[in-house]
Amino acid sequence: MFNLLRRNFKSIVGAILLSCTLWLLVKTENRYTYIITVPIRITRLPEGKTIANRIPSKVSLEVEGKGRALLALHFYDFGFNLDLPDVNTERKIELDKYLNFLDIPKTFDITIKNILEPKYFNLKVEDLVKVSRKIQFAGSITPADGYVLIMHHFSQDSVVLVGARSLIKTLLYVQTESLQVSGQKNNFQSTLQLIEPDPGLITMEPKQVNASFDIQRLVERIVYDIPVRIVNYPDNLMVEAIPPFLALRIKGGEKIVAGISAKDIQVQIDYARNFRADKEEYSALITTPNFISWTESIPQTFKLKVKKK
Repeated sequence: MFNLLRRNFKSIVGAILLSCTLWLLVKTENRYTYIITVPIRITRLPEGKTIANRIPSKVSLEVEGKGRALLALHFYDFGFNLDLPDVNTERKIELDKYLNFLDIPKTFDITIKNILEPKYFNLKVEDLVKVSRKIQFAGSITPADGYVLIMHHFSQDSVVLVGARSLIKTLLYVQTESLQVSGQKNNFQSTLQLIEPDPGLITMEPKQVNASFDIQRLVERIVYDIPVRIVNYPDNLMVEAIPPFLALRIKGGEKIVAGISAKDIQVQIDYARNFRADKEEYSALITTPNFISWTESIPQTFKLKVKKK
């Protein structure tokens, strides 16, 4: 029996394939009802307009056609290609009124029996705008003990967003992906992805940015002979601080601290706001450059010498 099958193997296989082919031809000529899912695409809107809300990406249809046509649908890219040049604001799109936009070739001889889900959707259309927005770093950079993060720089400070006016006007900035780094002692760089505010409705360029992080050793230094200025005093008076200078212990990154001089630090006493006849000691408002803090003022308070002109 085995030898008989082996001798006639090709003939048997050929017969089986022929039978399957004939069966398939017969079956694919029959008509069937079938449920398919196709994409919804907005192919055209009025010039200068864009979609301002999320719409369904697909729709389920009940269709009828010959078996071979239904099989062919799996290899054909078609869908609801909605051409809507007259929609300027908001409209309820009832899909059964747009069946002519369903681009199934007529040669397929397929009938749409029913639109299952969704049967309609609301489409909101607004002015298309293009704006720039700042990039904001998201994450945490923790230097090693004795070091400080001075600043970060982006390869560009903003991105271009394109989308519906109402969606973009609420966006104040675009964030980077979260970056978590700890124990860092040296400068470093990283390429960061930008978080798209509303993918599919807002386009963004670029989609990533290069970031540089400046990390320096934390040091302290005393800056001497910083003048104390008196502001907001009457024109008929002469007012000066006693003593007229102070020394300030500052703290920050070693490269920045090394470049600080007395003229970079502002020390003020506001006469109009603080002066009282019964008051002898006054504190000063001290303003240091960016990335510099101070830990001690010498002296801590001052007296005011007031004379009439």
